[in-house]
Amino acid sequence: MPAGGDAKATLPLAVAPALAKFLAARSFAARLETVSRLARLVRSPRMLPRFLHALDADRALAEQVRAALGKVIAGVEGVRVLSEAGIPSARGFLGEAGDRLSAKLVPKARANHDLARLLAAIFASGRDVEILEGRRPDDWRRMVAVFPEASDPAWQSLWDDAADALWILAARLEAEGLSEKVRRRAAPRRIADSPHHRLSRCLIPLLETAPRRASPSRESVAACRRELAACRADLGSIRKGLETRGVNVDLVFGIEVMERCLERMDALVSLLAATEAKGRATALHRLLAQIARSSLEDRSLRHLVRWNTHLLFRRIVERSGQAGEHYVAHDRRDYWRMWRLAAAGGLLTVVTAGIKTAVHTLHLAPFQEGVLYGLNYAVSFVVMQHFGWLLATKQPAMTAAALASLLRGEEGVGRLRALVGYTARICHSQLATAIANVGAVALGAWGLDRLWRLAFHRAVVAEETALELHRALSPLDSGTVFYAALTGVVLWLASVCGGWFDNWIVYNDVPGGIEQHPAAERLGRARLARWAEGVRHHAAGWGTNVSLGMMLGLTPALGAFLGVPLDVRHVTLSTGQLALASSALEFHQSWSVLLRGLAGIGTMFVLNLGVSFLLSLFTAARAYGLSPRQVAALLGRLAGYAIRHPLDFILPPRRRLGTEAAPNLS
Repeated sequence: MPAGGDAKATLPLAVAPALAKFLAARSFAARLETVSRLARLVRSPRMLPRFLHALDADRALAEQVRAALGKVIAGVEGVRVLSEAGIPSARGFLGEAGDRLSAKLVPKARANHDLARLLAAIFASGRDVEILEGRRPDDWRRMVAVFPEASDPAWQSLWDDAADALWILAARLEAEGLSEKVRRRAAPRRIADSPHHRLSRCLIPLLETAPRRASPSRESVAACRRELAACRADLGSIRKGLETRGVNVDLVFGIEVMERCLERMDALVSLLAATEAKGRATALHRLLAQIARSSLEDRSLRHLVRWNTHLLFRRIVERSGQAGEHYVAHDRRDYWRMWRLAAAGGLLTVVTAGIKTAVHTLHLAPFQEGVLYGLNYAVSFVVMQHFGWLLATKQPAMTAAALASLLRGEEGVGRLRALVGYTARICHSQLATAIANVGAVALGAWGLDRLWRLAFHRAVVAEETALELHRALSPLDSGTVFYAALTGVVLWLASVCGGWFDNWIVYNDVPGGIEQHPAAERLGRARLARWAEGVRHHAAGWGTNVSLGMMLGLTPALGAFLGVPLDVRHVTLSTGQLALASSALEFHQSWSVLLRGLAGIGTMFVLNLGVSFLLSLFTAARAYGLSPRQVAALLGRLAGYAIRHPLDFILPPRRRLGTEAAPNLS
């Protein structure tokens, strides 16, 4: 094999045999196999420059490589991969998962001429795609120069495939954009005025040049890009409407399909419209990286699971609203208001803890006991909601939606500042609410025991039950650590249930149905309008509070049914039980027993709030596609700010700060 130039321009020893086999291949199948092997060898950042340098130094070898690559390009078919890779399938999770699993267990044959087969061979792992995405522009332009010119007949088939892919993508975009579920949420207009419909017509002058391999006119390219921008703007307005009109998985799926179709169409238009070699190389790099990443994801079962959980979480948090703002203090006035409301919530919890203790003394079957516990909790939580009283451990669940709205906002330092500032407000709000809850519960439980003794000449809690409660709350003598963490999961699940129920109410327009009910003639339209507004306002709270109460009550019964030791440890409710138990013993129990109970309360506080908050953050991050690296960066900045400004997490500012006064993270 010839090699001209100096020693530095010779082919790397590992590459020469693979290149020789590629050039010697006579069948199309052999060319595909050898070119994929050659591509895997030369793609590394260290090997590629040496390979390109050798081709630059040997013109004859470069022409041989160009001719062989032209035969590969002329033989592949790219319509399917260009129009389908990375565009979600409507087949459903189980059907798609079954296909991907069977493809891993039983290799699926692909047509030799399918471009997807070549891409799967070259980009077999995420690392392979990352190498392509991270390729420097200069190296990429030199690599593109190895291929035949854009006007070469070898490219004709792929140019035609790109044009056909644009038609297919436009058809799918139009079908989703004109579907009833999307039109109901878009601005009122005729079908002919929809940008999703107009885009298809703009493609006609753009693509009529494809068979002649001529560059499209500037006017046709500009018209397509205007309609692409109009489609994105239309999707943006639809997304904003989701907060007030509700969503379902089918709608979120349709929006995701439209966004990905627009992204692929934009890449294809950029490639077809490029007139200079530099611009064409940049557009080709962008499209190939997009296709390679999408093709890899289309083969991944793990990605399918992540994608479907993304859809589920997006459904939950799209209805962000302002539900969490009631649980966050922005200034000192809000802060002291929260102390008062939390103290009231703590006093009500005393009654809740007393009723639970009374139910426990009945020694009912686990399920019956769990139902009564759950009803007790649910009624207590709903009463708190309607009076505006606060319970500390519900705050992380109720602020998940507001946290999601920050994560989907502007990127970069602006989002970091907003997140840090909001998290600081959450922390000092939760700390104040927790202290007020615990203090009010402790004093209220002691007062209840005193009154009970005056009325019935005995303590609320029997001595044996009191000793049992102390042992059950100790982090050393029981499973309190695990149960407290499990309670944090339950608190998060309650926020999921509340978000789902609120979304269901709004998506199905239940308040509108109440207002238009025939009973309005008898009850009065004004009364039904008030009821409808009450449902609209309280739906999220009802869903969260009722589901939280029932899950707290039934978790031990579920554990008994499964034969698994499951229980819950809620910091405020457990504080009430500890105070009642200590009052029953006249505070004469040993210091070690009391301290272990108090240590259990502290453990519950940290785990209830911490687990619930982290799961809420995870939900929001998954809903809006934040990678683990991005979440780690957010948490790292948050920890750094907390170390430098710890008081911001304990006390609020004296006055409400605007967004321009966000924390300085430098």
